[in-house]
Amino acid sequence: MRLHRKLKLSPRFRLAKLESAILSPGLAAFVGLGIFGLAWQRGEAGFDIALPVWRMIQLWWAFMACSFVVVTYRNGDNDAGILKDLLEDDLHVGELQDEDLARQIRLVVGYRTALEVSLRTGGRDNPAYIADTLARLDDWLSGLGRLARRVDHFRTETAFQAGQIFDLRQRIADLNARVAEATDMRLIGQLRETIAGRRHQLRLAEELDGLTERGLLSIEHAVASVGTVCAQLALVSSSEHGLSDGADLSRDIGTEIEQVDVILAAFERVRGGLGSGWPAIADG
Repeated sequence: MRLHRKLKLSPRFRLAKLESAILSPGLAAFVGLGIFGLAWQRGEAGFDIALPVWRMIQLWWAFMACSFVVVTYRNGDNDAGILKDLLEDDLHVGELQDEDLARQIRLVVGYRTALEVSLRTGGRDNPAYIADTLARLDDWLSGLGRLARRVDHFRTETAFQAGQIFDLRQRIADLNARVAEATDMRLIGQLRETIAGRRHQLRLAEELDGLTERGLLSIEHAVASVGTVCAQLALVSSSEHGLSDGADLSRDIGTEIEQVDVILAAFERVRGGLGSGWPAIADG
């Protein structure tokens, strides 16, 4: 499924459904039995099948296999599970070590999955703006997935963070003590320059600690907001009276995306300022 990640959710979902239908155990069993049966007829049974008949059997077999794929593809019983796996893969839910964060991102996946199933089974043509709103919603979810990985990393690195902050404070105290004892003005200047650098690092480290908490609160808020948006879109899709144009909803989603992007940018700024002493996080 990772191969289709550059596509929007809807076409990727159709590809995932097709993959599921082609790789289904039922089709594998049908193909396997067909191969075994034909081999037995031509070999062990000693049947001499004429070429035209053999070709007709091949065509019938291919037609039945394709029909099986089409029927399986159109069957919506597995849609929710396929979409859930697709979204969890996109958002790297399985990589989150913090159980609370993983639970919240799974809630987001559940809301989006329920909405997609509702839209597909509503039996109505949805307004054109819903497709645009869904694209914005998926961008929002993607940002939440990245933010969750940032927060998860630094929440699971609390001991490392605390150690770095403690070391910086201790180093600043030691340097201040040396300044108090020094008499060489040149040395004092160098010590004060070093202290300023260490204080800057300490400020960034403490800011990162605050950002981690801020990111967690932002995710908690976003989970509730995603649930509200999905419920609203599901209601619109099943109602004869939809939204006038969806501009307000799209604008609200845009504001949420901007808030997530601001926190992500702050993480990158602070992490860059702390330098190589702090581990990097790959988006994947």
